[in-house]
Amino acid sequence: MATAIYKTKNIFLFDGTEVQIMPLKIKYLRDFMDAFNMIKETKTDDEAMLVLLECTRIAMKQYYPSISNSIDLIEENIE
Repeated sequence: MATAIYKTKNIFLFDGTEVQIMPLKIKYLRDFMDAFNMIKETKTDDEAMLVLLECTRIAMKQYYPSISNSIDLIEENIE
């Protein structure tokens, strides 16, 4: 019997699509962390939100690639 090394969670997009979320693979985690480090340079909440949206876009490359092409697609699909 296999032992789970990490926990997964299911989320639902606005269109009802169920996406299973788990820790990022290293190749996506590196890009994610590079983007997340930019949050230190933000001066407003709006700038911080754009950084977080970019982080989400990078994560979606692993979880749901069809919406990872633009931040607009992320905003349309995730609350």
